[in-house]
Amino acid sequence: MPTKCRKKIPIPRVTVLFACVTGIFVLPFFGAMTGFAQQQPSSSVGSRLTLQEALAKADRQNLDLAATRLQHLVSQAGIIIAGQRPNPSVSFSATRDTPHESVFFDQPLELGGKRSTRIDQARQEVALTDVEISTVQRHVRHQVRDAFFSAALAKEVAEQQGQLADLARKLRDVARDRFNAGDVPELEVMQADLELARAEADQEVARQEMKVAFSKLAALLNDPPNIAWDLATPLETIPPQVTLPDLVARATDANPDLQHLAQEARVEQSKEKMYKAERFPEVSVEAGADFNSPGDFRVGARGQLTVGLPIFSRYQGELAQSSATQRLMCFGRCV
Repeated sequence: MPTKCRKKIPIPRVTVLFACVTGIFVLPFFGAMTGFAQQQPSSSVGSRLTLQEALAKADRQNLDLAATRLQHLVSQAGIIIAGQRPNPSVSFSATRDTPHESVFFDQPLELGGKRSTRIDQARQEVALTDVEISTVQRHVRHQVRDAFFSAALAKEVAEQQGQLADLARKLRDVARDRFNAGDVPELEVMQADLELARAEADQEVARQEMKVAFSKLAALLNDPPNIAWDLATPLETIPPQVTLPDLVARATDANPDLQHLAQEARVEQSKEKMYKAERFPEVSVEAGADFNSPGDFRVGARGQLTVGLPIFSRYQGELAQSSATQRLMCFGRCV
């Protein structure tokens, strides 16, 4: 059988050169763009999140609440400071007169309940700090609740705007098909395009508002800002009815401002007791020995009792200030 000859088609050198240049410069460019696209951070889809889970996470991870809770340790250290007793002092003297050497030990005594009133005042400060921590905790819970429902509402609005954009796109296609068929004028197509552009703009605005709402919620929960949770909260649920007397009673019992004011009044009462205890005279007991008194003795015991006379300073200003503060707080509670 005769063999068929295949005709070779010559490839121009210019084409080969162009292909080489393309492989050298264009392919690395596409490879770099692909790697860059893979490195771009994408918003990760979070798991299903309920309101109770969000509140629990904020209670564990919120930075403002964590910083406020550290104040409890500071106020607890105040109890240790208030319970400290005064240190004794030792004195040594050497003179030409007899006795030539002397050693004294001086110990101040806190009588009249000074130490116990200081400790009680420090404990009231700890209780005031706990009230402030509880106030911050309620404020954080309120912020998380608002951010949670705002994010849920923004997500629902974004989905509705997406549905409206899809509907406007379908209407635009219908108007274009009717125009191509000669049923409607071109003006109707232009109006459909305008409505589609408006719907797409509203959809983009809703998406951005949803991102902002989710970012606020992530900031309160101390989570990455690009998490889009699946919020398990039906907005159509109607809250239970509460009567006005019940609301007033709950506000009176759980209002943080009233609790803070009541605890401040207890702190001022403890301060007043402490100031009254500080009016007790200061007493110091000294005990020691004298040495090297030729002709009389070599070692002789010595004791001394020092009592301060509260004549001029009796904490008059502090007591007046504490009394005025208590009257002001009582006026605030009564009003």
